[in-house]
Amino acid sequence: MGKSSLAPGFRFKPTDVELVQYYLKRKLLGKRLSFKVIAEVDIYKYDPWDLPDKSCWDCGDLKWYFFCPREKKYRSGNRIQRATEGGYWKTTGKDRSVLYSGAIVGWIKTLIFHTGRAPSGDRTNWVMHEYRLEDQGLADRGVPLDSYVLCMIFQKEGLGPRIGAQYGAPFKEEDWSDDEVEITSEAVQVAITPEPDLGLPCNYVSPTATNAHSVGDIGVGPSGSGIYDILPPFARFPSRFPVITLYWRCLLLLLVMI
Repeated sequence: MGKSSLAPGFRFKPTDVELVQYYLKRKLLGKRLSFKVIAEVDIYKYDPWDLPDKSCWDCGDLKWYFFCPREKKYRSGNRIQRATEGGYWKTTGKDRSVLYSGAIVGWIKTLIFHTGRAPSGDRTNWVMHEYRLEDQGLADRGVPLDSYVLCMIFQKEGLGPRIGAQYGAPFKEEDWSDDEVEITSEAVQVAITPEPDLGLPCNYVSPTATNAHSVGDIGVGPSGSGIYDILPPFARFPSRFPVITLYWRCLLLLLVMI
């Protein structure tokens, strides 16, 4: 599977709520994702050290995300098949709930990979967080919530992050409920406009101004020259006075500040 590399400085660091309420929920509903950042892989067909090559993105964070179809060990039971060719994933601790607006919207199961065969396998530092969706409304509509889980795979070194640590702005599901339009890299542009600086020469025109004008052009609106934006209201001249140039504006500004 071909990998896509994120630009330097960009990271894929979703919160637990975002993983459950956006990514996993849309997968279960068959909705398209704006960005293909999570690959669909049956992770139990591979040992964990082979999984990084199956991921969609190479972001350098040493965490890999996958949509995994759930396969029961026995058709008549509820036990999940978690054995691989070289070992097995063993549950550790209790499942943790994912809360959104005060309600439980998902669960996180933590598993540790052991080499060999159960129950005498050797513990490794490979860890999995398995996310599953909790949504009674969708279940009542016949949506099979157990058809997929979302898995985050990583190697634990040292103390690691605190359990439940979350970063970033709070997730709001309504902001993403209708985002069916695929966003391309060309459509994502970041414009950085410097703050007005009185130390700049009077003939300075910001290269990032949305309406670029020459030094002598007075037909400048509020989004034109950076100098215009810091003039007091009474010092802003309309475009019907073409004889007043940016030079005179700067001079007038200095007089006002004295």
